[in-house]
Amino acid sequence: MPRTARQPAPPPRAAVYVRISSDRDGDRLGVKRQEKECRAICDEHGWEAVVFADNDVSAANKKVTRPRYEALLDELRSGELTAVVCWDLDRLTRQPVELEAFLAIADEVGLRHLVTVAEHVDPAGGDGLLVARIKAAVAAEEIAKTKKRLKLKRDELADAGKYSGGAYPFGRGPGMAIREDEAAIIREAARRVLAGESFRRVAMDLSDRGLGPRSGGRWPGGSNLAQRITAPHIAGLRQHRGKIVGNASWKPILNRTVWERLVALRSDPSRRTRSGAPARMLLTGGVTRCGKCGRALRARPSAIGTRRYGCPPEGNHGYGCGGVTRVAEPIDAFVVEAVLTRLECSDLGSLAPVATDLAALDDELSAVDAKLGALASAWAADTLTQSEWDAARAGLTQRRSELEHKLAVARRSSEAAAIAGPSVREAWDKLDLDAQRRVIAELLPGGVTVHPIGRGQGRGVFDPTTTITLGWEERPAQ
Repeated sequence: MPRTARQPAPPPRAAVYVRISSDRDGDRLGVKRQEKECRAICDEHGWEAVVFADNDVSAANKKVTRPRYEALLDELRSGELTAVVCWDLDRLTRQPVELEAFLAIADEVGLRHLVTVAEHVDPAGGDGLLVARIKAAVAAEEIAKTKKRLKLKRDELADAGKYSGGAYPFGRGPGMAIREDEAAIIREAARRVLAGESFRRVAMDLSDRGLGPRSGGRWPGGSNLAQRITAPHIAGLRQHRGKIVGNASWKPILNRTVWERLVALRSDPSRRTRSGAPARMLLTGGVTRCGKCGRALRARPSAIGTRRYGCPPEGNHGYGCGGVTRVAEPIDAFVVEAVLTRLECSDLGSLAPVATDLAALDDELSAVDAKLGALASAWAADTLTQSEWDAARAGLTQRRSELEHKLAVARRSSEAAAIAGPSVREAWDKLDLDAQRRVIAELLPGGVTVHPIGRGQGRGVFDPTTTITLGWEERPAQ
């Protein structure tokens, strides 16, 4: 029988592992350079190269998964690899524990060659293995030092109110400058929420109009929008490690008072409507104010379920004094009776709807916001003196406040007039909680001031002459 020619044996297989921590341009040039040199080593030894590349992936963070490195380990466990080739050992791992896990697998399958551009290591022992362990320990120590330096640098920047890197939040661009297109969304959402609309309703309307988040699409929900417009940077504040540490170096998008009202609304437990959550309360949302510090009161249910209004103490998103806590039921009843009595009166001239062009007011407000944005850009570019900045900004901010007030009044004015008259009580009972709150806010533009319990007053005693003050007139701006 004729002899059959032997087929040549396949060349030994070598895993080529390449990695780069940061590839900002996305061109993969770093891993391509490493791969070229590693392939040359494989050609020199007659090995077939099987490439595993983790591009833009750090090996310093234990929590970060490197998918191609994990695939390399799976391939190594198969026992079919002759060698592992990498540009340097710190490309393979920068953690001693991770190196030991790799060496344990290598010993189990009998891997003989761990090759880098600079050296050849025998994983079974010898000085090369000692050097590999020393290199991994040095790399880990350098990582620890780098993290400490970065932490100190971030703390230093935070203390100075400066930006410390990372993605720019919604409403901000390079250098934390205001992005006017996103800032306009923030300001509109703030106006509407403070006028009585829910975060969810505003988020849905903005999404329907194509004014979604930066990533595109729709706002995921009211809570997502609320988080964006109540972030501390919105008020020109610097947050670090979850705490506000002072004023920031960048300009605010909303003034501090407006922002604090939004924060109070967002964290008010009476606004929660999920199953099992406390019922929403009538006079939250900025209607009731603390008689000691002037901050908005929030719902503060007691352990036995009694509904109360209270001033949140500073901390845990609170910005008040903690000096006022009152049972809600008698306050609600007194305020509603006072409002309905006023609505039953025959002189309703002050409640007549005002013919207002809301679109024109919105357009003018947007124009003022655009001018403020241009002014901020000029200030950032150092083309204005301090006196020029102060003079220009004062006029624009005053006009902006006037327009916001006109819009708020125009949007609310028809609701009180629509139910006023002899049948007001029947109409009142048909209104939902938000509408009732808006009517109260219209008739009591100065809100409801709730005073602390005085000496000699029992906690269960409600005396309206000492407990609350009704703001039939506009409260002065704070």
